[in-house]
Amino acid sequence: MAQPLKKKEIKKFDIGAFKKKISSAPVADKPMEWIIMPKAFQDALHIPGIPAGYMSGVRGWSDTGKSTIKNCLIAAAQKQGILPIIFETEGNFDFKYAIDCGMEATPVMGVDEETGEERVTDYEGNFILFNTRLSATTVETWTIQPARKSQRRGLSLLLRILLTS
Repeated sequence: MAQPLKKKEIKKFDIGAFKKKISSAPVADKPMEWIIMPKAFQDALHIPGIPAGYMSGVRGWSDTGKSTIKNCLIAAAQKQGILPIIFETEGNFDFKYAIDCGMEATPVMGVDEETGEERVTDYEGNFILFNTRLSATTVETWTIQPARKSQRRGLSLLLRILLTS
């Protein structure tokens, strides 16, 4: 015969005890690593670039430079041997502008199925682009996941740039 189920005792959560538990051990500061940005960025913000391994955000009105910062960040990452992994959420990544900002990408030519004319159908290079359309949001999430060319399997550092229009 099966044993009757016993009512499980539920302990009340104590936020004070939890805070003491997680804040009791000292945490060492990790050394700052930077994705070195162009001189104009450095002069304007008085920092060498975007900190790698930390959450960084950029927001502003239309035409205030968010895409320029994003494109320069991608180019700077490539120049430092970091593989940029880009999550495009608005479906409007402008390769021509990114290349103008220094991104290394090569156009791939193909035939337009509607017109039969040869045109650029894609871009290839040292980057990964996820082009995902989000509906009900105005936030563009750009993720750069640094990986030295010799460490591509261990993509360990994460830098997420949130750009808000």
